[in-house]
Amino acid sequence: MMNTIPRLRSAAIFSLLWIAGLNLQAQITTDNSPTPEELVALLVGPDVQVSNIAFTGTEVQRGSFVNNNGNLTIGEGIVLSTGNIALMAGPNTTGSAGEIVGGGGYPDLTTLGGQNTNDAAVLEFDFIATGDSLSFNFCFGSEEYNEWVDSGFNDVFGLFLDGPGITGTFQNNGINLATVPDTDGTPISINSINN
Repeated sequence: MMNTIPRLRSAAIFSLLWIAGLNLQAQITTDNSPTPEELVALLVGPDVQVSNIAFTGTEVQRGSFVNNNGNLTIGEGIVLSTGNIALMAGPNTTGSAGEIVGGGGYPDLTTLGGQNTNDAAVLEFDFIATGDSLSFNFCFGSEEYNEWVDSGFNDVFGLFLDGPGITGTFQNNGINLATVPDTDGTPISINSINN
């Protein structure tokens, strides 16, 4: 297994990685100062070799968070957003409270969501697998709830894995690891996870 180099692409369109919701005000603190390299180090831990780290998006769309007794089961992690992560603590008491950053879309998320995407936040890296399994925890949240569910806008999240021996339908024959539990691969989005 040491000679395989899978590529992990975590991509968020109008979504937040590892957060539960926007009504958590001050119970979650965010920091957009970590570099993409520092964010990957938070994800993979100290004993995993990584390379080719790249982030697509703006600096305000990525960062780390700490859950200060909020409603999350995850104590800390990284956050990716289509808007400014500083707004994630909420509260989300008005429609369209987010911040448009004016970025482009991402082909794999367009495929998942079934429509054009904008303001993609994409963190990509290669890693050397030291075992035969991979696990991760994430929470999906969106400022688009409830007013944009089943509309022409669809926040979507994907966690894509590609590499030797992987054959999927996404870029580089990748597969999406982030799907609705107990479904046949339903993508994570505001249209599939709502009320």
